[in-house]
Amino acid sequence: TLWAHGIYVIMTVYYDSAFDSVSMAVDRVCAVGSHPAVILWNIFNEPNFVYRGGGGSYVADANQVIAALKAADPSRPVAISWGELPTASDFAAIPADVWSANVYRGPSFGSLFTDWAARSAKPFFISEYGADSFSAALNREDQETHAAEVGSMLRQLVS
Repeated sequence: TLWAHGIYVIMTVYYDSAFDSVSMAVDRVCAVGSHPAVILWNIFNEPNFVYRGGGGSYVADANQVIAALKAADPSRPVAISWGELPTASDFAAIPADVWSANVYRGPSFGSLFTDWAARSAKPFFISEYGADSFSAALNREDQETHAAEVGSMLRQLVS
C-alpha cells in the first residue's frame, strides 16, 4: 500500500451543505477513520468565495461539522480549506485546528507566510497554488512561462 511507503492523506469529508450533510461527513470519518494513513480531516473548498450551502452560512455549517467530526474522531485535527487567508472575523468564528489556503497570486506567494504568522500560531498548509497559463501580453496560453512561474512557487515552498 502507499501508506506502507510513507504516503499519508488529508481526507476531505465535507464540501458544503448543498452536497453533503453532517451525518454523511461523520459516516465518511467512521468508514476510514481507523486507517493509519489519514492524518487529518478536511472540510470545504473556498467557502469564502463560493458557498452553495442549503440556506445556511458557511460559518454555522463549519462549526456544526467540526463539532461532529471531533466527536466522531477526537484523535485527529480538522482543517478547513480557504480561498486565500481568512479574515479576522472568519478566523475567530471557525474553530478549525488547521487552516489551508488555495493561493493563486501569480508567480510568487508574496507576503502570504508572514501574513499568516502574524495572524495565527495554528498550523497552516497550502492546499492549492498556481498561476494562470494565459498571457495577457501575448493574448494566448504561454506554457513555458507558466511552468517557470509554478516551478518558482514550488521552490519557494520547499526552501
